Amino acid sequence: TNYPFIKEGLFNSCKTIASKKIDTDYLITVKSTKYQFFFKPVTIYSNHAGYFGIIFPPGQRNIKKANSIYEMFLEISRLNYESTDLIKDNITHYKEMSLLSQISEGSLNANSIEEIYKRTLEITLQVVKGKIGLIFSFSEKKGVLELVHLIPEPDNKNEGYALLMDENIFSMSVKGVKSVILNNVNDDSTFIHPLPFLSPNNYLLVPLAVKRKALGLIAICDKTDETEFYSKEKKLLKTIANQAAVTLENLSLFFQLKENFISTIEALAAVIDMKDKSTVGHSKRVREISIAIADELGILDPKFREDIQIGALLHDIGKIGIPSEILFKPTAPNKSEWEIIRKHPENGVEIVKNLSGFDGIIPAIKYHHERWDGSGYPEKLMGNDIPLITRIISVADAYDTIISRRPYKKPFTHEAAVEAIKQSANAQFDPEIVDAFIKAYDKGKILKIGEV
Repeated sequence: TNYPFIKEGLFNSCKTIASKKIDTDYLITVKSTKYQFFFKPVTIYSNHAGYFGIIFPPGQRNIKKANSIYEMFLEISRLNYESTDLIKDNITHYKEMSLLSQISEGSLNANSIEEIYKRTLEITLQVVKGKIGLIFSFSEKKGVLELVHLIPEPDNKNEGYALLMDENIFSMSVKGVKSVILNNVNDDSTFIHPLPFLSPNNYLLVPLAVKRKALGLIAICDKTDETEFYSKEKKLLKTIANQAAVTLENLSLFFQLKENFISTIEALAAVIDMKDKSTVGHSKRVREISIAIADELGILDPKFREDIQIGALLHDIGKIGIPSEILFKPTAPNKSEWEIIRKHPENGVEIVKNLSGFDGIIPAIKYHHERWDGSGYPEKLMGNDIPLITRIISVADAYDTIISRRPYKKPFTHEAAVEAIKQSANAQFDPEIVDAFIKAYDKGKILKIGEV
């Protein structure tokens, strides 16, 4: 019979404590009954979670026992909160570590900075569940944010679009090295979208920065579930951005070192070629022809392509040890002189064999005078026993030698040189490599290179 009064009393009591925001014990008597309601605020680690309540039947009020039950409830709630919080932290930590791993793994296989930008943006959109993703590189010298990649890719390519560092939200995020969430911007008549080809409703912006130095910006626009951006997405995106920024900085240094290394190799190859004025530019041309052949063969592996380039540049490095009077001799070498010349592949190996990272190019140096039919030197290798890198460079080397002037011979025309290469298939050269060479020549790649 008293239930309706208890229900009404409880409802009124809740309204009362909500309005008063009580922070101590609170006792209230239900009207028309002798029931009393005991309330106490529940606070867990300074966070207000609600209220604990006990209903005392008439004549059975026991505040001490109620407080004791309250303390037990509070302790259980705290333990539950800690367990839940720990699980959430572990899940978040796992997600963050997974993201770092994905970016780091991507950097190991990256051939360019652009690949890391693209991979980073793909991961970001997947994690944040964004509709549109943009990633910018920042040039402090030029004072612009350059759009490196956009997902989804538009019909009219907008990559390379440069955004001036004026008072737009992108530049302000980069200048302040500060993450920004802007929701419902289309409801603000004063808001101006930074990019003319996009007008999303929500923005999540996180700078790519290392030690407060901005390298670029990740921008995510709108979510697939049409909800707003919150701090959890910002935290995840900051994790991605921080790792990506470190990776980008390290890769920039790595690619710069690699570029300097290749330049050094080119300079060394030029010194080799300049021993004989008739061979100036030979190694560089062999490199370009070799890469043209590799393209026709569909060789995409970046490490192998790099080995081809360096191997082509250094294939004649052993000629450094050949006396000038033999190299510069205006007539064809005699038998003893040929014996000296024929040692240059092995001499070249001796020069580079102890250099770290040169294992892949040693075959190019050692075997570039081997022949498909087994009549070459120094080891008379035959057919596919000759490494692929060598078979490619051998054709390129022979072609450039045929079209070039030497002290002991006149240059052939391009057409005659191509015919000579064709005639040497299955004898001096791998026929598959010769086919690839001819395809490159027919496309104008070889002819153009040969005339440089």
